[in-house]
Amino acid sequence: MQNGFDVRMLPVSILLAFRLAACGGVDAVRTQPPQPADYDSDSETAPPAAAQVTVAFRTGSALHQDVRALRFRLDAVTLHTAADTASAYRVGSAEIAVTPDPASRRRVLLQARMPPARYDTLSFRMRDTRVRFGPNAGGPLTTAGGGDTMRVPLSFSPAPGDSARLRLRFDAAASLERSDDCRWRFAPAFAAEQP
Repeated sequence: MQNGFDVRMLPVSILLAFRLAACGGVDAVRTQPPQPADYDSDSETAPPAAAQVTVAFRTGSALHQDVRALRFRLDAVTLHTAADTASAYRVGSAEIAVTPDPASRRRVLLQARMPPARYDTLSFRMRDTRVRFGPNAGGPLTTAGGGDTMRVPLSFSPAPGDSARLRLRFDAAASLERSDDCRWRFAPAFAAEQP
């Protein structure tokens, strides 16, 4: 012990000083919950309002009198913009059944919110084509492009925040033809239009 200070107490004094420094004068940091960003309506960074788009399927003509039903599946419906960007929407493999009953000729394929843009192509995949013929209908059926992606030109520009409809029209009479030797050929004919 020199001048009233015990050297053996030095480590205890240092430890006590650190503990007091750690506890004294430190407050917890308090933050606010996250808030949405404020967009300036004149700013170019503001996201454009989406358009509510409905794509409906419609048969524009009746089946041949010797055909009882025509069935196929549509999926991977995609709208392409003129700038070659795409908005893909799965239809969930919608089965289309075209029969002589007029009610079977309409169906909503999808309803989705999409960015406003100028769309110039509608593409989709068509597969699992089946035809049920009536008696004495003729020979076998040949299909063209089974399962391939089909592209239909269109001119479609939904406005921001608006609701827009697009119709995929199927021409059953032009799609299913019988030759003179009683052979059937299925070559799907589609057109896209705004009602």
